[in-house]
Amino acid sequence: MKSRKLKQGEQIAARLIADSGLGDKGAEMTFENFEGDAGGAVDDVTVWVESVSKSFFKRLNLEKNGLFLFGETGVGKTHLACAATNVLLGKGIFCKKIRMIDIPRNDQEAVEVLADWKKTPVLFLDDFGAEKWTPRMLEIIYFLIEHRLWDCAPVIITSNFAPKALARQIDNASDGEGGRIVGRIREMGVMVPVIGENRRESL
Repeated sequence: MKSRKLKQGEQIAARLIADSGLGDKGAEMTFENFEGDAGGAVDDVTVWVESVSKSFFKRLNLEKNGLFLFGETGVGKTHLACAATNVLLGKGIFCKKIRMIDIPRNDQEAVEVLADWKKTPVLFLDDFGAEKWTPRMLEIIYFLIEHRLWDCAPVIITSNFAPKALARQIDNASDGEGGRIVGRIREMGVMVPVIGENRRESL
């Protein structure tokens, strides 16, 4: 009986990982195989993961239901975010990784994916700020952030831009929407700078 339950658990975990959007590479990223100087980010992220997982099992809302990892290219932001996602998946909490540049531009497709993302327990938005800030994209992003803020729905965000720089970038493509969007992210999330050398350049 125990082996049957174990097998069922493994099948569920495999399905969660397959549907998460992490891919084979992301599924292998853990805190244990993270390399580099994270500047304290690892501890901050693991504390957040612990609070998120406890909130699901105890049905409690989080005081900070978002995680914003920012830093230079190649310092390990996505690795840490994938590691956090893998921990949550291992606890049976479904997470979905979305690359911002892959958000649909077609209105009908956007409506369909937004409806799906609204129901996702933990949403992982990777490379925030890399997308083209069109008026439609701003609507989609604001809708996602606002919805998850008020529903206390956890979101993980990675970005090459620090909060103030991100706000300026959005402002340059809009009528002052940067402060509003980044303000919502600050309100919902733990802001974690990730520092270190660009590990990609050493590969």
